[in-house]
Amino acid sequence: MGVECVDGKIVKLVFGKSQFLAYWEDDHSTLLFPSSEFKTDGRAILTGLNQMRGTLPPELGALSTLKDLRTWLNGIEGGLPETMKRLTNLETVIFLDEALEGEFPKWINSWEKLRLLYLSDNEFGGSLPDTLGELQALTALAVDDNQITGSLDAVWKLKNLEYLFLQNNVIEGELPPSITATNPLLKGLDLSSNDLKGRLPSDLFKLFHLEVLDLHGNDFWGNLPSDIKDDNNLLTHIALHENRIGGSIPTRMGLLDQLVHLDLSSNHLNGTIPTQLGNLVKLNYLHMGKNRFATGPIPSFIYGLRELVELAMPYSNRNGQLLPDIEFIGKLKLLDLNSNTITGPMPSEIGTITPLQYLLLNNNNFTGSVPSQFSTLRNLRKYIGGGTEEKSHCVAAPSSG
Repeated sequence: MGVECVDGKIVKLVFGKSQFLAYWEDDHSTLLFPSSEFKTDGRAILTGLNQMRGTLPPELGALSTLKDLRTWLNGIEGGLPETMKRLTNLETVIFLDEALEGEFPKWINSWEKLRLLYLSDNEFGGSLPDTLGELQALTALAVDDNQITGSLDAVWKLKNLEYLFLQNNVIEGELPPSITATNPLLKGLDLSSNDLKGRLPSDLFKLFHLEVLDLHGNDFWGNLPSDIKDDNNLLTHIALHENRIGGSIPTRMGLLDQLVHLDLSSNHLNGTIPTQLGNLVKLNYLHMGKNRFATGPIPSFIYGLRELVELAMPYSNRNGQLLPDIEFIGKLKLLDLNSNTITGPMPSEIGTITPLQYLLLNNNNFTGSVPSQFSTLRNLRKYIGGGTEEKSHCVAAPSSG
């Protein structure tokens, strides 16, 4: 169990006795979550959760025919033995959620056939070495949730990279001015929660294959790229919150009509919110609060985004009234409009949005009383309502009694 041989030679090692079954697609592009049944079109993985402890033995370096080495959710610690540089046939290396530490190995270029490298949730430190850029077969690199420092210079040399996950490290530096020139095949890019800065690449939304983009929690500034291709039908997730991005939202963002998740909150965006965002009818998640938009009412197109589950526009200079049309966004679980200057009565129609769990209307200029219809919101976990900051208060969901 856990050893695969071809012609008497070991080609795959999987540490552990499984408590779940997962599989890896034949094209080796996507790590799938545990599956409840074996799928014959994939490659079975039996691994992890077996309470293995200790360090990797240097004798691993003797397995010169090894192509596939995987383990996760054990207690493996220490560094990668230098003898492992002899494993020149490796194509897949996965060490997820272990306790591996030390600097990222400079001899990584010895694994010249490597396609997938997953070292997420470990304790690696130091910078990514220049030798990493020599792995031209690499299609997926995940070193997220470690203690990596330094720049990403080596990464931009990986022309065939499709998935790059380096979130939750201490990486510095800037993105390349043209990312389509350096990494044109990117499908998933997550560099969130690092110390990156500078302008976003002007061609960021020209990446033809991009599906997921997450750069939140850095120090990017400048404007949002407006060069967006007309037929962008893959990008579903954009998270750019907690940066210093300014300027107005490009009208061409309305072309990203496959978006399910859009978070532009906690930036320096200004100007009016473009009506073209009304084309994003598949949105489940829209967060735009804590920006410097021109004062104005809640855009009318918002009420047409019927798939929204979360709508958050706090501190976004919204005035005017909250319209009864809010009832048409019937899937909402979170509605956050706090700290604006919205006037008029709270619409009783909010009481028809039965999935609501979080309703934040505080620090506005609402008039009248809390509608009795709010008592029907049986899923409500948190309700904060009120008028000006002096009048704001936090109460539980109104009861029918």
